[in-house]
Amino acid sequence: MALDIKFSVEGDVQLSRTLFAVADDIKDFTVPFKMIADGGTLGKRTIPGFYADQLKTFKKEGKHEGKPKWASLSPKYREWKKTHYPGKKILVRTGELKEATTTKTAKGSVFEQTKTLLRMGVNLPVGGWNLAMLHQKGTRKMPAREVIKLSTRQKAGWVGMFRQWMRVNLAGRSPAKTREFKFPYKFG
Repeated sequence: MALDIKFSVEGDVQLSRTLFAVADDIKDFTVPFKMIADGGTLGKRTIPGFYADQLKTFKKEGKHEGKPKWASLSPKYREWKKTHYPGKKILVRTGELKEATTTKTAKGSVFEQTKTLLRMGVNLPVGGWNLAMLHQKGTRKMPAREVIKLSTRQKAGWVGMFRQWMRVNLAGRSPAKTREFKFPYKFG
């Protein structure tokens, strides 16, 4: 059996890896999913959670761990925002988008976890559109500012954490139930 790890934002696949030779009887991935969402330590590997990483991305206006800084506001909009929302950074006006992206229980935050699925994202309807996707993809008049973009460190960390977690879960199993575990991919 193989385990597929896929992270996409509205069809834009940011991480897609297959871990081969997974034990057929591992059917509950709650622990690694919780670590991806909330962070944690497994052996020597510490993984910052998705939401904590998103908060750093907002604080640094996109420029975090090799990700590009979000495009500047247009001069006209920058002046309007200074007047109406003084001190607010890029992608923060009311704070709803930032909150939905950095807190799994916030209004507009999408968080679904089962034993075999982890879904995280944002759904903030504005005029029939998802506000996060408007910024993620951009519009004719607004440049794209990727609200959710995985860094190379996140990708490698998540996959490495899955590998470590699976090694722990496979320890002591009979060869009939497990096979050699290989991960032939590199990031970067």
